[in-house]
Amino acid sequence: MAAMRAQREAQWARAQKAAKVGGKAVAVAEQGAELAPLTPPEMAELEVLKDRVRSGLRTFFDVAAALTEIRDRRLYRQTHRSWDAFVNDEFGMTKQHANRQIIAAAVVGNLGSGTRGSALPTQERVIRPLTPLEPKQQRKAWKMAVKKAAGGKVTNEIVQEAVQEVTGAPKPEPSCRVCPNCGWAL
Repeated sequence: MAAMRAQREAQWARAQKAAKVGGKAVAVAEQGAELAPLTPPEMAELEVLKDRVRSGLRTFFDVAAALTEIRDRRLYRQTHRSWDAFVNDEFGMTKQHANRQIIAAAVVGNLGSGTRGSALPTQERVIRPLTPLEPKQQRKAWKMAVKKAAGGKVTNEIVQEAVQEVTGAPKPEPSCRVCPNCGWAL
């Protein structure tokens, strides 16, 4: 189980390093940063973005775009010293979950740039297996998953199968209980 966790952490680190949102590398929020006042326009924008996260849950992409903006511009700096504390206090989510949303949005952006005509995912957990792949591999695996779904719902399991085909990796035998929805160890 420790080896599996280490592998997932390594995949996560690679995905964070490789992820790009809006053409710029995803920033890592500073821990323990000093509180700093926001300008009036920044305060207004923060409120709009927070509302989008709270109510926008139409797709994770909208939420992730708002979270990205808040994190990258450190719009939480007036009330919170860290990104972790901000997302926990404001939205009841962990820093890891918020960052997974942001990275998944970067993958959707990549998929949108090279998968004309294909439906795009609306849930982070569905595309989580794509995050450690290179952009070309992400697009290829997503196209395969959409084709495998044959007009039906593209699930995490279908995407995992497509990723395994693209990478040539054998399907790992679970060494512990695995969540059927997202594939993560329980």
